[in-house]
Order: sequence, then structure tokens, then C-alpha cells
Amino acid sequence: MVGTGIVPDVYTKPFSSLNFTLNKSFGQDKKSTIDVKVSNILNSKRESVYESYKTASKTFSSFQPGTEVSVGYSYKF
Repeated sequence: MVGTGIVPDVYTKPFSSLNFTLNKSFGQDKKSTIDVKVSNILNSKRESVYESYKTASKTFSSFQPGTEVSVGYSYKF
């Protein structure tokens, strides 16, 4: 987010992101499919900071979204 004079610029710091996805078809005609997804395996923190000329950076926002797991099943007719 770009600041406007009085309000300093806000930058999102880089973060690590490790995700895993598995898709597997099975059955006689491969009509059944199972999907397994895991997002943010490292549980990385997301942080944005204020930055202004010749000043120390200050935290604007900080959160840790956690690891998300999902499992899905589909069948093709």
C-alpha cells in the first residue's frame, strides 16, 4: 500500500509457503478421484510493516493463518 505524505508506505514481508497436493484416480474405469491438499505446511507468519524515509520499520499487521487440510472425493458419471 502506498502512503500519502502523512501516512507511510506499507510493505508485506516475504514469507515461506510450502503446499502439498495429491490427486489419485481409482476404480475400474478411473471414474473415482480423491484429492488431498495441505496448505501452509510450515505455518509461516504473514507480516506487513510501515516503512518511511530514515525511520525504523513498525508493524502494520501480523497474523499466522495456520495449516489448512482438505480432502475431496469426486465421481464421473
